[in-house]
This record gives sequence, C-alpha cells and structure tokens, in this order.
Amino acid sequence: MSTITVSRPRSITTSILLVAVLGSIANAAVALGAVSVGAPANGMPLQPVAYVTLTVIASVAGAFGWRTIEVRAQRPERVFRWLVPATLLLSLVPDVILGTSGAWEWSVVLAAIAMHVATIAIAVAVYVWQMPVRRDQL
Repeated sequence: MSTITVSRPRSITTSILLVAVLGSIANAAVALGAVSVGAPANGMPLQPVAYVTLTVIASVAGAFGWRTIEVRAQRPERVFRWLVPATLLLSLVPDVILGTSGAWEWSVVLAAIAMHVATIAIAVAVYVWQMPVRRDQL
C-alpha cells in the first residue's frame, strides 16, 4: 500500500514578500522606538528609505541563499546552524565600525543592530516555514 504525501509549497517569492513586509514592519518599530528614546531621527538607518531598501535586499539574498544551501548542501541543517549566526555577526561589523569611528551615534548603532537581529530572526522563521530544509541524517 502506498501513501500520498502532500508537502507545503516552497515558494521563494512568498518567502521574500513575507520577510520584506514583516521585516520592514519590525524595523519601523525599532526605528520609532529608538527615536522615541533619543536617537537622532536623521540617523541613516532610522530612515524608512534606508531600512526598507536594505530589508528587501536582505530578504531576496537570504531566500536565494537559503534555497541554494538547502538544495546543494549534504547536511543543510548543520550548515545553517553555523551560517546564520556567522551572517548575523558579519552584518554587525559595519555598524560597529560606524559607531567607533564617530560617524553614527551609539543609539543609532544599537538600533541598527536590533534591526539586523529582527530581520534575520524573521527571515529564518519564514524560511523554515515556507522552505523547510531536509533533516540531517545521522
């Protein structure tokens, strides 16, 4: 006897749209919160044109990267366990450099870091839901 398995849709487009919209909403909340506690409203990453654009770019790059690793890696789950945190840490480097150089106030740097964390957390949740990876075989 055979069984029919129905899998969830693995849509890159849906994933990109969800991450872009949800990430932009989360980043707007971070920006508004940062400004409300004293961060300068003219801080570059706190401007909607900046964080929405970068969130869309991140959602596209993340979705295609996720799909590529899921398809090509022998053990995608293992790859994601180190790649996601490494990507997050690398994404923070420019923010810290801009903070230490004095180009950005530290309140803006902290807001940018919170935006990175929010966007990556949303992206991973959406990608796991929409484009689940196969489990590593022991």
